[in-house]
Amino acid sequence: MDAPQTTTGRVIGHVISAAQAGGEIYAGVVGAVSGGAEAVVTSPACGTGVGCAVPAAGVGTVVVSAVVATHGTLVGVNTVRNIFRKSSNETSSGSDQTQSGEKHPPKDRSLEGSRVRRENLQKSQEVHRRMGKPDKIRSIRKTEQEERTALRRIKSLKDAENH
Repeated sequence: MDAPQTTTGRVIGHVISAAQAGGEIYAGVVGAVSGGAEAVVTSPACGTGVGCAVPAAGVGTVVVSAVVATHGTLVGVNTVRNIFRKSSNETSSGSDQTQSGEKHPPKDRSLEGSRVRRENLQKSQEVHRRMGKPDKIRSIRKTEQEERTALRRIKSLKDAENH
């Protein structure tokens, strides 16, 4: 995913998320202050027994507004975390995708490297199957073939030590 569209999309998403967080925090604080003020101002009416519903509505507004402000705060925290996560080359899904300009390390073509790759693929497939997910890849034949090729390259004890 080295496309510049990926970076542009992330920037747009972060800006929209930050705006949403700010809007929710502002609306929640204003609502809580307004509801609290209404409850305080109308509470003397409750003493007469006639107007007790009005202060209760103010308290309800405070509670709902506090939830909105809390949600906005959590959205903001998550947005900041995502911004910093992307700058450290982590992906949100935890996948092995690389960021722009990052190069994959060269494959270890030795017998041991081929064996480790095959075992890792088999373990990954097992985990996905246990979780009820489809296989990430259709076949590990190519990796098995690389392992057999590395094994055929060994002609002497010296070759085995180098591999």
